[in-house]
Amino acid sequence: MKLLVPTIFATLVFALNEGAHALNVKMPGIVYTSRNSMTRVNDPDYCKPVAEVEQDMLTLAGIAEKVRITSLIDCNQSEIVLPAAKKANLKVMLGIWTSDGNDNERFVKEKAKLGSLIDMGLYDDNVVGLCVGNEAVHRGEIPVTTAISYLNEIREVIRGRGYQTPLTVADSSDVLENSAELMDAVDFFAVNIMPDTTVHDADNYMLNQIRTLRGYALARNKTITITQTGWNSRVSTGVQSESQSKYFTELYQITRLIDIEFYWYTAFAPRTGMSHGYNEVELWYGLFNRDGKMENSFQQLNITLLEPYYIRQTKSNLFLSESDREVFMFDKTGGWKIEDEQLWLIDTTNNAIKSLNSAMCLSGISTSQTTSLIESRTCWYPSSVQMWSFDNSTGLLQQLDVKHCLHVQPNEPYSLSLVPCVPGDDNQQWTLVPRGSA
Repeated sequence: MKLLVPTIFATLVFALNEGAHALNVKMPGIVYTSRNSMTRVNDPDYCKPVAEVEQDMLTLAGIAEKVRITSLIDCNQSEIVLPAAKKANLKVMLGIWTSDGNDNERFVKEKAKLGSLIDMGLYDDNVVGLCVGNEAVHRGEIPVTTAISYLNEIREVIRGRGYQTPLTVADSSDVLENSAELMDAVDFFAVNIMPDTTVHDADNYMLNQIRTLRGYALARNKTITITQTGWNSRVSTGVQSESQSKYFTELYQITRLIDIEFYWYTAFAPRTGMSHGYNEVELWYGLFNRDGKMENSFQQLNITLLEPYYIRQTKSNLFLSESDREVFMFDKTGGWKIEDEQLWLIDTTNNAIKSLNSAMCLSGISTSQTTSLIESRTCWYPSSVQMWSFDNSTGLLQQLDVKHCLHVQPNEPYSLSLVPCVPGDDNQQWTLVPRGSA
């Protein structure tokens, strides 16, 4: 039996760096800096020359829709990036760095630069957003009240010049969800997420970081943008890892289905790093490495776009659902949270069924000859307990390790188990229903 579910294949391939093939989808956005180094000290190449920035924009236009910078004055990059990005057909999210310490000198300089950009005619509708601060509250540099005050100052400048650019404060999820005042003040939620897990749990970590915020955003009729997220490409110096492209693939799959935009961190790895060993990891977050070449794991990355399905039990008309690692049957009800809990991605390549709610995989474990456990677990490919086959003709959903089928108990339609497959048994019959059709 095979998973006979239609999938959508992206077909566009972009050529970068003298013919090297890049990923086959475009990133919603990517974080960029014109720095060549992690530090200014004794570094004559700290800032990229104008020609290199212009070339960077042309390169990024092949793999991203937008670029984000976090400072206007650093290397004078806003004055260079804005015209170069526009010429390359890249939209821009600008950033204002609000603090270098405990005073507002940096903010004052950044605000003055914003006015200068407008005066020079460089600021226009190609700017799709502006972040006033980047984790300054999280780092303890300024309190939330100051962040809101800075935001309102910039709003006065922007609105006073006739622009309606959406404004926000980029910070960590806990800062945002613990401040109703900040959530009310911003035009959209901007959250930075750098997973602190194994790569197999990274997409689950990301979803957990924004789950509460999604409810708050919906209540305020606002959107969420992940303004910074990424993964490094080395497990140690000189040792490449496939984890970077794996996290990107999972991130891309999930966020496009829950209408959340992200900016990948980061475009180009700095050529030199900080002297402290623990900071050397920053050298390996770039999509392009220090030699200007796209990381190997991305060069031939081809993402098969998966579509979400409800899995409906034919007899009871209940839906397979998942929450907090529990898998259960539930009625079809409204609301984004219940919908996420009842939608599954059918991965025909790995014979896996992944929950849109948690990014965990449906797992079936036989605990004895007569008992079994149905739950969601971190996805591991391949994992024998997570490999499934769905037969459209019989409606059977078979766990491939023990060759038993997913089953609801007679007269107990909410109870799940694995039992020997019996074609025609209506307690084992399932239907895959496309999203929007249930």
